[in-house]
Amino acid sequence: MENNNGITFVTAFFDIGRRTDAPMQKFDNYFGWIEQLLKLPINLCFYTSSDLHDRMKYTPRNNLKFIFIDKIPYFDRIEEIKEAWRNYVTGNKEKDTAEFGAMTHAKFQLMYRTINNDPYGDNYYAWIDAGLFKVATNKELIPRLTPPDKIRMMMLNYISSDEINDPNFINSCRYKYAAGLFIAPKLLMNIFCLLMMAYAEKDLLTKRFGLEQEYMAIIYRKYPDLFSPYYGDFSDLIINYSANNRNHHVSRNILTKALQNNDKLEATKVAKFILTSPSINETDRKLAEVCLKL
Repeated sequence: MENNNGITFVTAFFDIGRRTDAPMQKFDNYFGWIEQLLKLPINLCFYTSSDLHDRMKYTPRNNLKFIFIDKIPYFDRIEEIKEAWRNYVTGNKEKDTAEFGAMTHAKFQLMYRTINNDPYGDNYYAWIDAGLFKVATNKELIPRLTPPDKIRMMMLNYISSDEINDPNFINSCRYKYAAGLFIAPKLLMNIFCLLMMAYAEKDLLTKRFGLEQEYMAIIYRKYPDLFSPYYGDFSDLIINYSANNRNHHVSRNILTKALQNNDKLEATKVAKFILTSPSINETDRKLAEVCLKL
């Protein structure tokens, strides 16, 4: 059975030298999550090394392509990134290493490369983290996701213009966007990748560097018309893609902060999303409807 929703999914998995016994980051645990991903009937391009590929369990199919590369994007500049990473503040030093930071940006170069090779001739592209199912539920919905008109990615917390204009914004983990899954029309995904690479390059020239999620937040605020966000917590990356099915407090909090910041554009987006909930309470309904009348 093969995927017919016209989306090419791209992912990657490499050994970046991170060693921890924390269950959510332990290297050996990823193979179980990857096995779940490889079972999905989706058009998938998987970047990895040949030795890691040999540890993966899957049934070959026409719409699953493995691409073996020896040089991970940005790792030829890892010493430069390590120097910049000294300024990065994180509460989880075992997880948020300089190598991990480089890997989060590598996904945009790999996506850009895949779009230009166009392996399946699809009109839409999606990034999906190889270990996504360690946090995201409802994986069975992935093959049925509807292609979006704009870049669709999930916002975790409100992003203000003042925040992204602060030079220190990229120097700590802000949890603004969940970067494990995002989908876009091919042209917009290409633009998004180019923007992400340009912003990362500009900062590296000044010895600054952060995780990809901070840059995603910056680009969202600077080019909001390119995006159609949805809202939720990390576990909701799949279940909330089409409707406000779970963790309604996230969208409610973002709407409240948007109104406090007189951010009508974001308030309108999140109000419309709130109204997609099949189990909306009356308070949230009235708040969202009033917001749309402003």
